[in-house]
Amino acid sequence: MNIAIVGMAGVFPGADSVEKYWENLCAGKDTITRTGGPVQCEGYMKINAFGSIDGMYRFDAEFFGMGERDAMETDPQERYMMMMAHHAMEDAGITVGENDDRIGLVCGAKENEYAYRRYYQTGLTGIERETAKMYLGASLATRTAYKLNFQGPVVQLRATCATGLAAAHLACGFLESGEADVMLAGAVNLSPQNRYYAYMDGGITSADGRGRAFSEDASGCIPGDGAAVVVLKRYEDAVRDHDRIYAVIKGSALRNDGSVKMGFSAPSRTAEFRTVSDALQSAEIKPEQVDMVETHGTATKLGDMVELGALRRIFKPEQKLILGAVKNNIGHLNYAAGIAGLVKTALVLKNRTVPPVVNSEHVSKAAEEGGFVLNRECISLEGRHPEYPLTAGVSSFGIGGNNVHMVLQACPKEEKVGEPQEKMLFFLSAMTENSLKTYEEKFAEWAGGHPEQWQNAAYTLCAGRRAMACRSILVAENKGGSITVKPYEAVGEADEKEYTLTAFTADELEKAADTFLAGGVITAERATDADVHIISLPKYCFADTEYDLFAGEEETSETAQASSESAENVTPMQAVTDIITEVTGCSFSPEDDIEATGLDSLTFVIVCSKIEARYGVSCASIDLFAYDTTGELLNDITERIGEVKSDTVGEDNGPKQDMTVEDLLDLIS
Repeated sequence: MNIAIVGMAGVFPGADSVEKYWENLCAGKDTITRTGGPVQCEGYMKINAFGSIDGMYRFDAEFFGMGERDAMETDPQERYMMMMAHHAMEDAGITVGENDDRIGLVCGAKENEYAYRRYYQTGLTGIERETAKMYLGASLATRTAYKLNFQGPVVQLRATCATGLAAAHLACGFLESGEADVMLAGAVNLSPQNRYYAYMDGGITSADGRGRAFSEDASGCIPGDGAAVVVLKRYEDAVRDHDRIYAVIKGSALRNDGSVKMGFSAPSRTAEFRTVSDALQSAEIKPEQVDMVETHGTATKLGDMVELGALRRIFKPEQKLILGAVKNNIGHLNYAAGIAGLVKTALVLKNRTVPPVVNSEHVSKAAEEGGFVLNRECISLEGRHPEYPLTAGVSSFGIGGNNVHMVLQACPKEEKVGEPQEKMLFFLSAMTENSLKTYEEKFAEWAGGHPEQWQNAAYTLCAGRRAMACRSILVAENKGGSITVKPYEAVGEADEKEYTLTAFTADELEKAADTFLAGGVITAERATDADVHIISLPKYCFADTEYDLFAGEEETSETAQASSESAENVTPMQAVTDIITEVTGCSFSPEDDIEATGLDSLTFVIVCSKIEARYGVSCASIDLFAYDTTGELLNDITERIGEVKSDTVGEDNGPKQDMTVEDLLDLIS
């Protein structure tokens, strides 16, 4: 496999762009938003921390040809997928909307909570509810394809935490089969409730709002939001087109745990080992050639132990394999976690630098015994081994059993950096004057710091961006290191309606300037030599209008527990049975084995939280699979309830916050 990553775009906690994301990682920043201390609630602890992003409801409806109502109804995740796909295409220097019959998209997202809230809203008429059904989640990929005119393979998938990397794996397959010439792959994860999360003993979330993967004091992950898209091409096509290449995907594997594990939500060391091994075999790369692996790294005791165990079966301690753990920085982005890891890994190889692992000060014994390196400062990979390219892997393991591993190498083709220019013209355009003005400011700031890239920038703007109705030109001048960027003043009326650029110099661009400003067509063929090439530039400045159907509405809450009046008429044995049935949907008898309850390690955590909320007894220490029958489990729990009741008769522990429906959804997701 030889698939080039030629473009990328994304938003992450603390970063509104890929460039800011990389800057934060190299600076060793933890970008989780924390808004206060923990709060004891009914059956769980509320941790006021989250990997949140700014502007979840912002969208440029006019740019994508959508009316206000349509934009309001469309789930924010679908809106972000459209915007990220457009930005990624810009980054790749591929003109959006033209000749896109061989461009495809594979993407995924979490449940559309916003759209579901609309669908189940009271007071909707029949036709309103039927209309709302259109936005429940099936149109994530197809709506983006419709708006950006992608006519190749377009697929939507859900593979829980492995979704983003699974999308990239499938996209590579479409390129290898020849079904597409360009593929986009990505994922988005946006949560309407993005201020806090629930913590319970035995769960997967962090006890204190910090992620510490592979550290002795790790206690779980912090939920987070984000979105990212990468643009992929066959390597030989990218070289032919003089594309900027972040990294080259050499091989990948997608497998499932099957039933070779202790429970549905538990990870499998054997399955993870096989997935990484298959990816290396697919890439025809030996384990000793790998420099770094960006791990799944959830910071859960079980997850970290299983992942390290799988890696130790492949990589020898003397290799000193470097491990990355980006969830420590930004949280667990759930469906977008894998694509966030892929973006980071590609940037590691492009920049020949591994950012530090944050928060994991006390490296676990298992990591030390495996010889793994969790660097506390940036590590340069320059000159690490001249005999073969820098190589890195990235893992993404989804709850339920989907496992993906991808192997990448640094591009052997060096990106040419030009000489600082004395003068250059930049052709800018946007759909509205406001967006154009914002982009002028953003681009002028960029140009002031990159005089060596002016020629490549002029080429990228003309060959890789669509010319829109509102236009302007900036002129940059470099006089002895003193740089000025100012608006271009038109000389006169345009003599021609079309102009074909044959070179990207200030003199040549000035000949086309008046034609461009008059709305004429500027043709710039893709480069056929190595003098100029596509580079990353500031992306289109979308309008930031907020579209939120529920803005201003007060959150309503419902208690998740039965009233104390009805509870007095139910025995603890029956109550626990009812709780298990409510959570799993399974009916069972005391003589049945544990499997009949439908419980696994994740659903049992929810059952325990409900029992603790109702009776004040903790069941987190119970080993679910240590019982032969359901009756033994029920007897153990009811005995604990009886002990707590006898110890607390007459006591008043004070009021606790009720568990709301939203809180329960947080626990499940």
